[in-house]
Amino acid sequence: MALRDIKNTVIPMKKATASGDGQNEYYLKISRKFRLAKYITFFMLIIFIVIMITSFGENITVENLRYVLKYIDTQSSTPQSGYQDIQYGATSGNFALYKGDLVVVDTMGLHIYDRNSKTLLSSSFKYVCPTVLVSDKYILVYDLGGTSYSVFNSFGLVYEETLDYPISHASISPDGTFIISTRTKEYRSAVYFYNKDFKRAYSWYSADKYVIATSILSDGSKFLISSVSASRLGNFTSQILVCSPSTEDKQADIILEDEAVMGNEFFKDGAFASLGNSALRFYDPYYKQTSVYGFSTASPNAYYSSSEYECVMLAFKVNIVGNENNVIFWNSKGEQIYNGTINGDVIDLVFAKNCAYILTDNSVVLIDFNGQKQYTYSLELNARRIFAVDDGTILVCYSTRAQAYNTSEIFFY
Repeated sequence: MALRDIKNTVIPMKKATASGDGQNEYYLKISRKFRLAKYITFFMLIIFIVIMITSFGENITVENLRYVLKYIDTQSSTPQSGYQDIQYGATSGNFALYKGDLVVVDTMGLHIYDRNSKTLLSSSFKYVCPTVLVSDKYILVYDLGGTSYSVFNSFGLVYEETLDYPISHASISPDGTFIISTRTKEYRSAVYFYNKDFKRAYSWYSADKYVIATSILSDGSKFLISSVSASRLGNFTSQILVCSPSTEDKQADIILEDEAVMGNEFFKDGAFASLGNSALRFYDPYYKQTSVYGFSTASPNAYYSSSEYECVMLAFKVNIVGNENNVIFWNSKGEQIYNGTINGDVIDLVFAKNCAYILTDNSVVLIDFNGQKQYTYSLELNARRIFAVDDGTILVCYSTRAQAYNTSEIFFY
């Protein structure tokens, strides 16, 4: 079509007529249709709500609303600035680090603070001896010696349960599965494994053994149950079970005569370590013992382990008098990666990449595994916990506040 033809082409338009008050009839008709559609949608929504409440009202509960919360990703999507000193009111609380935020738990409740000391969550409960564990997904708080436990995320309470008998132990995996150890009327020990939906996926009972420790593989596919029993003569026998929530069959059943198990740790590759009253033992992913470190003449005064960094640490007093301690570190294969002496008792320890930070009564000690060196920075007294919040910052908790330190500024190496 030529240019002149385009210019002379007439596009037919619908003629709009004006009402007596100057309004356009065409747009008035469209407005009335939209208004009608709005009312129809509103009444359909009301009918839907009535049907849902009538048919499924028993399923619309607070617990189900909490269940929805567990699928919300609470990880911050925007990077935050460095840590500030965090103030809190607890003087006898327990501490944990959850997705970079500080968790403070005392007998009256739980509080979560971000790195700028802002309160993200406060939740009340009454536990006599609250103990807190964290994973990548949840915060597990249980009343040691009591019967109740609660599960939180950054938004609030997502699950809680009260058992018939006291809780003696608990553990949690990075994927959100967890274990609660208790007892029943018929059994001395009962272990319940809960899946990601807070359903009991596995139960184990014993009439004559006490459960001392449990540990869950990072993906929740396996877990350890370490228990001990005593004969009438006072001889201990320990049992280490490797279980799977998908089957009743045991993956492994290890018996240790004349040994009282005290702790265990499942590593990411399926290997694990077990601490007893006379030795530290390491097992490969096929449950074969690969290494033993005996200490029949002296007992460790501190034990720490990490599934994420696949390390174990034991501390021993150098002399009866004095505060020197021998600290020894192993990897998941049972190989020693550091052996040295520090001044002061171990109050707390946190593992990080290729290193560990040891909190003593008046200092923090950096143990460098690669360089086989240690560096010390003096602190004020009464520090209680230490956390490695990122590659360059540690957080030291005192009774009423937490102070952040830049490791490149306090350690000169």
